[in-house]
Amino acid sequence: MFEELEKKLSKVEERNKTEQKEMQSTYDQLLADQVRLIRLRLRGPAIEPLNRTKPMIADAKDMLTRYDGEMVELYSLVSELMLTKQWFLTDGVAWVVKLVHQSPELEKVVADLVNSVNAVGVNDGIKQGFQAAKSSARSVEEVLGYYEGASDTLDAGERTSVGYKAEE
Repeated sequence: MFEELEKKLSKVEERNKTEQKEMQSTYDQLLADQVRLIRLRLRGPAIEPLNRTKPMIADAKDMLTRYDGEMVELYSLVSELMLTKQWFLTDGVAWVVKLVHQSPELEKVVADLVNSVNAVGVNDGIKQGFQAAKSSARSVEEVLGYYEGASDTLDAGERTSVGYKAEE
């Protein structure tokens, strides 16, 4: 989008340069005609050439006014696009990232990843537990994560959940 606008702007600027050259040459010609008319006027009445150049001068003034208006309009468009580009690069990218982070699709992917990691961790823990149980060289107290009251805690949890289910 910015590239297209920059191309259009460069085309318009190129067209303006050529038209400014034409206007400058017209202006130079008009100035030369005016000087010639002034010299003729000083010598005598020379109204005819002056009447021929008046429409050309008016056309040149109209052209300058029109192109000045177009240039102001184009510069306002370019500055607006530059501000939009600056906003996009500074705040827009952060805004898009924020929306992506808050999207339900990303939350589902992250939740699935966490669940997979938890399953792998549980699986590895079970494997280590079986390996420790098979190894007769170690005592139960040496096994990492061993908790002697775990059976009682599990039983208490089952009784609570059974009692909870009975209440429903």
